[in-house]
Amino acid sequence: MRAAKPLVAALGTLTLGGCVLLYDYDTYELGATGGANGCGDAAPGPSTVELCTNDVDDDCDGTQCDNVATWNRRFGDSTYEQTVTGVAMATDGSVLVAGHYKGTIEIEPTKDVSSNLASNQTDAFIAKILPSGEGAWIRDLAGTLDRQVFGVAVDGMNAALVTGYIDEGAGATQKDAFVRRWFAQGAEDWTWKHMGGGDDLGLALAVGPNDAVFVAGKISGSGQILCGMESPTYTDLADALFVAKLNGGLCVWGYVFPGGVHHPTAITVDAIGNPVVTGRFSGALGTMNSQGEVAFVMSLNGVDGTPVWGKTFGDINNPVYPQAIHGGFGKMLVTGSFRGAANLGAETLGSDDGTEDTFVIALEELNGTPAWAKRFGGKLVQKGTGITVDPAGSIFVAGITEGAMSPEPSSTEGVLGNSHSMFLLALDGDGNPRWGDVFGAEEALAPRSAHVAWGPLGVALAAGWSTSIDFGNGPLAGASLALDIVVAKFPPL
Repeated sequence: MRAAKPLVAALGTLTLGGCVLLYDYDTYELGATGGANGCGDAAPGPSTVELCTNDVDDDCDGTQCDNVATWNRRFGDSTYEQTVTGVAMATDGSVLVAGHYKGTIEIEPTKDVSSNLASNQTDAFIAKILPSGEGAWIRDLAGTLDRQVFGVAVDGMNAALVTGYIDEGAGATQKDAFVRRWFAQGAEDWTWKHMGGGDDLGLALAVGPNDAVFVAGKISGSGQILCGMESPTYTDLADALFVAKLNGGLCVWGYVFPGGVHHPTAITVDAIGNPVVTGRFSGALGTMNSQGEVAFVMSLNGVDGTPVWGKTFGDINNPVYPQAIHGGFGKMLVTGSFRGAANLGAETLGSDDGTEDTFVIALEELNGTPAWAKRFGGKLVQKGTGITVDPAGSIFVAGITEGAMSPEPSSTEGVLGNSHSMFLLALDGDGNPRWGDVFGAEEALAPRSAHVAWGPLGVALAAGWSTSIDFGNGPLAGASLALDIVVAKFPPL
């Protein structure tokens, strides 16, 4: 993903009067390292973090950041809007992207889906793109009423899974949460559905050890989640969190949390197979209580769904909005946005000019103890909406910025991005930024989110986008001002 551009072909060092010089054996030129940015560049960069948007060695490590996608794709409908809600990468390098759409989506000739719904309704799709960038297949959800997808994942067999809701048209309360699995070749395998007495939404999805599937969402009304080990009943709920564990399309256990109003946004699985959920809530949630809406991260026992630990962040006047979570490497990583002077666990951080800034926090997986918290801001709004990590501990954060942002946690001076750009930050395991990049500028319609996924063969980035966007190998022009689906795959680090 980060291609190294050597600044000199071969270097020696020479110390003269306390000044370290670089000696270029090929060109026999000397360049002092004591320049304005500390490494002798003629035009010093505006940041001590490597910026992938200039030709300066900002961090003085002898290389320049050059993120060029292996391939990038754009598809959508010239009239209607498409929304990306998630991306996942399989072990073979294939990319799965899912979201909502209207009209027609064609990923290759003869490989398309067309919605049969009314213009005020939304259909859902999942598409698979091969490692070469060629579209493999695309599927939508059968039905005659509104359906949406909010989460996507891939299991150990490279099969695709999504969660969301299907409108069953059974009265005023008619939405049913579901999880559906497709084989790697695109054939449908199984569907699990929860058909309660109210609106039930599947909002987040994760795959754990032995391809166990964990789904988080919210339910309303009265009903029962039918599971083999545990089939909890519930009465007169309104937007209550539920989490279920599935195996082969059958529910192993389900857990419902009464006593509050809950809005889960993401779920992951830790190193020992426990699901961990994040979002916002008010009232009661497990062992946590709040009189107003605050952010939460909660770990559940993977065997039976009982709470292990829970942490809250922010308050009514200083809100925190978690959007994505990733675990499995000893730390639980969460990103999103916050406003004001918000308690983010390890410390209280302040946003710039009272607008929303991006945060990244790390918690110990075992007990939720805060490890560190970082802020990335600038003028206007910056939102972290996707996060992933590779086995070496490199953290990648994706999101959107409405103005120039800073990749340095302590700075408010914007040096990356423009109006409604997509950003990608690389951090080390302690949250220290390594480099920052942005894609697109002057986006007419603000993308709702950008999503990122890591796989052994690279990193994938996906979002909804309307104007031209360049991932390093030429602009992808938009056919209209409606949001299209854009996907880019970068080589591994």
